[in-house]
Amino acid sequence: MDTSKRIMGFFTKGRGRHRKVHPITIRKPITVRHLLRGVYIQSVRSMDYDETDDVKYPDENQVIKMNKEVLEYTRGHRVEIHRVRNPEGISQTLKRAQEIQGDLYDKAVELLVGLIKTHPFESGNRRTAFLVTSVFLKLNGEEPPDLSDEKILTWIRRGLYSREEIKKWLMGYGIKEFGKRR
Repeated sequence: MDTSKRIMGFFTKGRGRHRKVHPITIRKPITVRHLLRGVYIQSVRSMDYDETDDVKYPDENQVIKMNKEVLEYTRGHRVEIHRVRNPEGISQTLKRAQEIQGDLYDKAVELLVGLIKTHPFESGNRRTAFLVTSVFLKLNGEEPPDLSDEKILTWIRRGLYSREEIKKWLMGYGIKEFGKRR
């Protein structure tokens, strides 16, 4: 068995007796270590970025490229389409991150929450938002957090965390998890 693939769930195709169950797999676990290696670390090194007040920001085209790379990297049997649904959402989120008052982590929270909530892509919005935020922190000399549970991004989308809790998580202090039994 190929250990580089991990089954993430199942989807069904067909009806009645022709119905088949197919596994949804990803090639590697989605952690910031894996996402920032290979293609991603090369894109960080070769990235042209907007620099405002000594803070480096990705531009709209780089965010779109990261979405495409995330979908290619995590693609399984499920069809995920790389399509931009809301380009204004990307540019508005990047603009708000540049204009927000506060430190680097306040800007990172704005990037993460803004990209998750504006839902600018057809697929992979949360993964892309996490990658963009991680690359933003890495470009500016900070170490991004490890994504121990992908549900954290779902809980951010649902509004279960305050911006202060998200900021502390991005700083490496951890975050409470919902739905876990004690």
